Amino acid sequence: MFSGTIRLVKRWLASHWLLHGHITEEAVEIICAHFFVGDGHKLAIDADAEQAASHLVPASKERGFATVVQFLAEWEWEDGVFVHLYGPKSLESFKPTAKGSTEGVWSISMEIDSDGRMWTSSGPDMVVAF
Repeated sequence: MFSGTIRLVKRWLASHWLLHGHITEEAVEIICAHFFVGDGHKLAIDADAEQAASHLVPASKERGFATVVQFLAEWEWEDGVFVHLYGPKSLESFKPTAKGSTEGVWSISMEIDSDGRMWTSSGPDMVVAF
């Protein structure tokens, strides 16, 4: 599901001429991962917890694509997003940094990049983000 979602999102962004020139492939992959890893907390292995958590992870590549597109439409990118790729972490340490007008305005933070600038320092700019 995850790889299919990434392929659909990349194809959709490329059809709008946004991939490579404005948005890096790595940023797309991290945003897609956000919906498959959740908040990084381990779930209890019990039937009720599995059933409750199953609706959070997209069950198909199409649903994953729709989830990512909905997120991009509603995301207030000024606030940034924190993606837990390596396990649970407190959000208190997540503080988006101020952005200049010539650099990318998205802030996608994770454990190894708390500033959120590694994959978004060169784009997208404010015009593309809107």
